[in-house]
Amino acid sequence: MNEKLKDYKEEVTAKLVSALEQGTVPWRKPWTSSVPFNAVSGRPYNGINTVVLMMRGLELDDGADPRWATYLQAQEKGWQIKKGAKGTRVTLWKNLVLPPEQEDQEGKTIMMHKLFTVFHASQIEGIGEYQPAIKNELESNETAERLMLNSGAEIRHGGCKACYYPSEDYIMLPDKRDFHSASGYYATALHELIHWTGHKTRLNRDLTGEKRSKSYAKEELVAELGSMFLSRIAGIKQDEEVYSNHASYISSWLKCLKEDVNFVFKVSAEASRAAEFLRDQKGAD
Repeated sequence: MNEKLKDYKEEVTAKLVSALEQGTVPWRKPWTSSVPFNAVSGRPYNGINTVVLMMRGLELDDGADPRWATYLQAQEKGWQIKKGAKGTRVTLWKNLVLPPEQEDQEGKTIMMHKLFTVFHASQIEGIGEYQPAIKNELESNETAERLMLNSGAEIRHGGCKACYYPSEDYIMLPDKRDFHSASGYYATALHELIHWTGHKTRLNRDLTGEKRSKSYAKEELVAELGSMFLSRIAGIKQDEEVYSNHASYISSWLKCLKEDVNFVFKVSAEASRAAEFLRDQKGAD
């Protein structure tokens, strides 16, 4: 790992550790706003970049505006970066095909990364006011229902526990009426759907970890981040009902972060893949 990437990973990890040690889970907030996206291309950020930009956005404007742009993009649009504005570093990974050593051999593919700096909309003059595409609760619920239906997952209802059973490959949810809100029901369902994507016949993640193990903590964070990505896309409000059962994982996440600087980067990538897997199912938005 080169020094710049190592420094970046240590910086991001240190910020997460600091927040968690203060009892704050930095990606949690009751919201329905969009995932962070590039103000020029319109393309959403993914993986660790989503987490990094959400954390920084919360500091800058409480997460209200999800738009970001590089200095060059702002210049090309005629916008001006505000004097003294401090940019936020994100990373871009690309597959690079090396030329073959001999004509009869195939080139080797390696992953290359590039760190670059982006600025939040609140740090850019001339960008204009953000006009969010607001979904009402009915639209949000319909989007979540489509994700659930199009996944093909077996979802059973009853009892008082929400969980996914990998050995039998089905999701169990309490009845919808037993939740305090529709958003609580759908956010919980999306969390379990992310677990469902990890089955060996789908994305094949390790779902065998015992409670308090590193693999268990990792999978719970994959599910939390993945469901958060989907909830923000769908417009499902995240509230304390969704997170009340997850507080016990914080100490495990802290332990993993302190032991492995790559932990949150791996988890974020897997959460993005899981969310994309569900969105790519036939008919999903």
